[in-house]
Amino acid sequence: MQAVDAKPRVDELVEGLVPATTGFVLLGGRTGLGKTNLLLQLAFSIAAGRSFYGHKTRQAKVGYLLFEGDQHQTQDRLRKLVREFPEGVDNFNFNLLPPRKLTRHPPLLTMAWYIEFFSGVDLMCMDPLKYMVPGDYTKSEVAQSFIVDVQHLSREVGAPAILSHHIRKPNKDPRSPLDPGDLYEIKGATDYVDAATTVMFLERERQGRNESNTGFGRVNPDNMVLHFPKTRDAVASEDPVFLSFNRRKLLFEPRDIFDLQVREKLRALPE
Repeated sequence: MQAVDAKPRVDELVEGLVPATTGFVLLGGRTGLGKTNLLLQLAFSIAAGRSFYGHKTRQAKVGYLLFEGDQHQTQDRLRKLVREFPEGVDNFNFNLLPPRKLTRHPPLLTMAWYIEFFSGVDLMCMDPLKYMVPGDYTKSEVAQSFIVDVQHLSREVGAPAILSHHIRKPNKDPRSPLDPGDLYEIKGATDYVDAATTVMFLERERQGRNESNTGFGRVNPDNMVLHFPKTRDAVASEDPVFLSFNRRKLLFEPRDIFDLQVREKLRALPE
């Protein structure tokens, strides 16, 4: 009998974050922070076989369904990403659709279009999930039914899925930043989060005090933090990644701690 430790390791699509075969990953964040840009960047990173913020990737074929956005703006996004990831073009299959919903009766017939579109891919991206959920996607019974459908679709295609989803605005102050522990502010999150193998969480960078400690420094709206409140390795702690959005390239670029400190000091200087 073969020992458990001797079992061959299955290479993940993104080391520690995205599984190789089935299951799903959740990318959460509030509207307008750039979840679609980040998910497209992740998808192209996998299609090109490039690392994703220090996480190794396995080059693979990606299918991406986008359910919201202007057609011309979307085409511009894709043109810029193709310039940045030219080696990933042949591995990237994209479609912009009006809202379509998964239903469960009967599942094989109602999911036939999705199975056909994703046939042959190694990763399915669906952005955002609310347009695929029949009924009120914040209700537990509806969320559970949808999760069953996604897991069934994942098994049929033989590929994991990444789903983007919205975060509720905090009750106390809609502008206040959310912490990684607030992942349960994801709408219907008790079910979506618990079923996901990995949860990524995009949020604005918190304001720092200025050098004189008399108030807050100016906020750069392009500075974000990508948190990993839940990962495939539940024992390991995944450090957040500080990001700056490059509007010319439409890419989130990492900032190290030194760079972050320099930026904070510059923001604190009087104009």
